[in-house]
Amino acid sequence: MEIKWIAHACFHIILEDQTSLVFDPFQGIGYEIPAIQADLVFVSHQHADHNAVEKLKGNFKVFDRPGFYQEKGVEIEGITSFHDKEKGKRRGTNTIFKVSAEGLTLVHLGDLGYIPGEDIFEKLRGVDVLFIPVGGVYTIDAKEAFEICKILEPNLIIPMHYRTPGLLVKIGPLQDFIDATGEYFDRSSQRKNKIVYSVEKKKKRPRIILLENSF
Repeated sequence: MEIKWIAHACFHIILEDQTSLVFDPFQGIGYEIPAIQADLVFVSHQHADHNAVEKLKGNFKVFDRPGFYQEKGVEIEGITSFHDKEKGKRRGTNTIFKVSAEGLTLVHLGDLGYIPGEDIFEKLRGVDVLFIPVGGVYTIDAKEAFEICKILEPNLIIPMHYRTPGLLVKIGPLQDFIDATGEYFDRSSQRKNKIVYSVEKKKKRPRIILLENSF
């Protein structure tokens, strides 16, 4: 599969059969999302920087709530979580999406705002690719993200939802996460906005993958 970071919390995944998956499409953040042709679209919560499905193209199906689904050979689990540390009282709920395809499991944490309990971690263990917010303010911060990564030990850790040039959302920089993790995980900077990943390319140890956004 090809994993491409668009910006913020938005990723575009293209499977070998060309099925197109999009997570958390955005608007109003200082970037203009490209007109991506999508088949399956995942929305973690109903904020404009995560739910701009109208910006996408195609006859796609939207998943925006918890539950179990199967579509185009892709297995999907939406898991209820919260956007804050007060069980959603401040910012509401957030749906974590666990997606299995091509022998790999991807987990997109959306705007997770707290460190979950064991009930959620049990559902997420064995994740191959973890898309995790690290910028704080509206989500978990860099240190909390590090704690979650240590618990789950995903094969690839892809940080998202942090300050980038031109972003209008006031959140923390990637460097905070780099400083928090230190040398605990392997790390590689791709200097591009996408990678190709498969079962055969799994790493021996958990690795942080630093992508450039598409802007």
